[in-house]
Amino acid sequence: MPKKIGPYRIDDEIAQGGMGVVHKAWDDVLGRWVAIKTFRRDLPIAAELRERLVREGKAQARLQHPNVVAIHTMDEHDGELFIVMEYLEGKTLEDVLGGLPDGRMALDAALRLFDQVLDALDYVHGNGIVHRDLKPLNLMVCDGRVKLMDFGIALLAGMPRLTLSPKLLGTPDYMSPEQLEGRDVDRRSDLYSAALVLYRMLSGSDAFTGSEWLAQIHARLLGAPDLRTFVPDLPLGVCNAIAKAMSHDPANRFRSAAEFRDALRDGAEGFITVPAPEPEPELVAEPEPVTPAPLEPPAPQLWIYAVALMFAAVVVAWGIWKLRQIPLPAQQPEVKRADIVYVPPPVELSTAPPPPPPVTTTKTETVVIIKEPPKETEAQRAERLNAVRTEIDAGFPAVEADIRMGDFNSAERRLDQLAAKIPAELAADLWQERDEIERLRTEVRNAEADRNRRAQQEALWESRIDDVESAINGDHFAEAQEIAKKLLRDPAIPSAVVPRLQQLQQKAKDGIRKSWEGSTVSTTTNVVRKPSSPPRK
Repeated sequence: MPKKIGPYRIDDEIAQGGMGVVHKAWDDVLGRWVAIKTFRRDLPIAAELRERLVREGKAQARLQHPNVVAIHTMDEHDGELFIVMEYLEGKTLEDVLGGLPDGRMALDAALRLFDQVLDALDYVHGNGIVHRDLKPLNLMVCDGRVKLMDFGIALLAGMPRLTLSPKLLGTPDYMSPEQLEGRDVDRRSDLYSAALVLYRMLSGSDAFTGSEWLAQIHARLLGAPDLRTFVPDLPLGVCNAIAKAMSHDPANRFRSAAEFRDALRDGAEGFITVPAPEPEPELVAEPEPVTPAPLEPPAPQLWIYAVALMFAAVVVAWGIWKLRQIPLPAQQPEVKRADIVYVPPPVELSTAPPPPPPVTTTKTETVVIIKEPPKETEAQRAERLNAVRTEIDAGFPAVEADIRMGDFNSAERRLDQLAAKIPAELAADLWQERDEIERLRTEVRNAEADRNRRAQQEALWESRIDDVESAINGDHFAEAQEIAKKLLRDPAIPSAVVPRLQQLQQKAKDGIRKSWEGSTVSTTTNVVRKPSSPPRK
């Protein structure tokens, strides 16, 4: 490895993988630590593919998501391709699991991290990219945040095979069946690999551990061990979601990472501890705004009226005096000022009581207070929960009795009635009862299928016995004996059929012996001669 690639000064080696080696490096231009991955030198990449790799690598550098490692650029130095990525401080998911007891996580911790993985996959798939190498080593955990990294194999997707070697790029333990078989893959292949990662997080061990390529393909056909063998209390909904994502046929898997994420959330509902919400404040209807009535002036006192009248009289007198100063026309006689004496009108003081103040009408608004129904206390809820649980548990013996008696229709009806007794608000607390109902449903269906299968087997063997009896009745004793002998050698023969077939076989032997009675053997011709037939009548 050179000491410097372009503006990047190479530091320590971080990791090695199937595609190349990753180094820590310092960016002299932007002044930051970066991670540089160089491709393996033994990968013979043609010149025309180099240009395409660089072009697609730079296109992926536009991906920006909090759970996807940022790719800064992809370039070439002295004929060697390299990718410049965001440098992360943290541990790989492989190291995190290796440091845990039994190497596995609790359900809530695992789903908190895996939810981010599916968010990253949904974003990457939405941009037309399939990762193709999803595994714990390619998931970095940094302070509770997961980063999806190592898009080296994704860059090679859709390109011609670089070598004629049958060796696959990637980790076989986390490959989908179609990827192991060298077929075309799409986003559903990443979902299969993601389900294997979650399987490892919850169980502490890989679902498939074959060391050979053919062994891995065969293991995919057989399917992974049931997760509940490792974690008995795992919710059935979570197990079903993982099993669906790990379906051998891609058509039976989830269509997207978001759909897988929603199925896991639904399956874990009620099993993950969530802090209780704070009680909401009581709702009180706001009163309508009331427009205050205009204030009426207070009733004036009597002396105020008198002063007002006197002031008005003075104003009138002053006005008349001013009019007198205007000169009159010549034809009017002169009026002496002394002829006009102004006498103010007498003011009559009323002794009647003052009028009552005006009555102010106040508008009364009706305020309606809407109250929620009284909330159920913890003690009341616990009492109701115990009552429902007792009622459901009391119905299980009747269902089991129906199963033993073979009355499967009655058992199904009883299970439907028990399931209807579970209120929606208590469903999370009654998860054991819900699981028991589902277990009994499965037992009913298996028992019914087993009964039908036995009935078909009995009908088949009855038909075979009829063949033997028909051959005997038609005096075809040798044929009947051969059929009976072959049926008795069948390992699947029911024990109840064996005595009947043995009796028929003996009957066929007796028929053969009787048919040879009285026969003679010629010493010269070695021909068996039967007695002559009786004369015809």
